[in-house]
Amino acid sequence: MKVTKASIDQRIFDHFQNLIACHNLAKEPWYTVDLGNSHPHIGEFQKGELISVSPLSPEKGLSSFTKEMNWVSSNVTRMNIDQSNRLDHLRTERAFIDMPVHYSKTLGEDRLYQSYFIHKLFPQERILLIDAGTFITIDLIDQDGFQGGFILPGINAFLSSYNRGQKLPQLNKALSSLEEDLPHNTEDAILEATKVYLKSILTYILGEYSSHTPVITGGTGKILSEVFSLENYYPHLIHQSLFSIAIHHHSNSK
Repeated sequence: MKVTKASIDQRIFDHFQNLIACHNLAKEPWYTVDLGNSHPHIGEFQKGELISVSPLSPEKGLSSFTKEMNWVSSNVTRMNIDQSNRLDHLRTERAFIDMPVHYSKTLGEDRLYQSYFIHKLFPQERILLIDAGTFITIDLIDQDGFQGGFILPGINAFLSSYNRGQKLPQLNKALSSLEEDLPHNTEDAILEATKVYLKSILTYILGEYSSHTPVITGGTGKILSEVFSLENYYPHLIHQSLFSIAIHHHSNSK
């Protein structure tokens, strides 16, 4: 039986309530830094609750957090971040903490941390984690941990490919829907092809792994969740994951 949104919501709520009850560190202010490929963001936690997520701008860069006692970062962009503010050292050749990982150490930190968080919430379930951002990553998680997954061009990456070779226009438009129609001009031809690309990929993946519960995150994940009627959309899963892992790690290391 697939996991419902109500059960995911309840499990997440119970998990963070337990963090507050069991770890004093969780009661303190925390910042989670998502250094994604193109849109880095900062999450702010107060008493275990994510109260805001905002872009990491030059005015609010990492230097503004160096004086904060509690912050943790995913380091996708490989910036020079002190090890005490990172979690990648918890990864071994075959595991991340106590979750088996059937993937090389090239696995991106955001994929790893989110998969671990989901695995700890539902250790006996099959989950299809779809992160739709700069790239669309689709990862399989089950009772035996992280099994592997796929990396696909995200919407903007797909659109930017048209500005090569034939030098077609590079568009930067939101897709209003994925109900494609036959195009009659170049711009529409590109946008509708993008919709066909997304629908083709997701239709295949959801069919191939129909026994898994889809969980969606990422900046363009809302589009996918709405079109495919997938209710398990969690836009800030990376921040929840970072906070949860950091609390457990720092508490256990003291």
